[in-house]
Amino acid sequence: MIFQARWRNAAYIVRPTIRMVHPGYGVEIRPGLRAEFTGAQRLFDSVLAQEKYNWSDEERVQVEKHLLRHKDFGNGLYLAPGQELPEEMAAVPKPQTIKETRARCVHVEFKDGMIHQCDEVAMVGDTKCSTHSESRIGIKSGMVTSEG
Repeated sequence: MIFQARWRNAAYIVRPTIRMVHPGYGVEIRPGLRAEFTGAQRLFDSVLAQEKYNWSDEERVQVEKHLLRHKDFGNGLYLAPGQELPEEMAAVPKPQTIKETRARCVHVEFKDGMIHQCDEVAMVGDTKCSTHSESRIGIKSGMVTSEG
């Protein structure tokens, strides 16, 4: 399935890569699943990604379902022109649509072994939502100030 994003260099992390160090034995790496949109058309082809990263069919379907269920689907994340939703994916619940056309908050945190991006919409003229904006907590030019 081929998806298209409104944003350049968009990436959706389905499962992060986990590196575990075992003293005396070495490093164990569990590869993650990531949908990266590339090129001038900002496309992601799940079949090509499966071949490139040696994903199983289940992993490819997991990535496709993640994108279809994501709140950005239909609001900046779409099926590429000419692509149709397979019947087996038609049962995937549609995400709640967002009326806003602004970008998502860019705040990302690592919690419980997973990477989480804030689900809120960025404030006008900012890249973060009202909760994570530096202007909200008074950070200016590297100095912390208090708001009264």
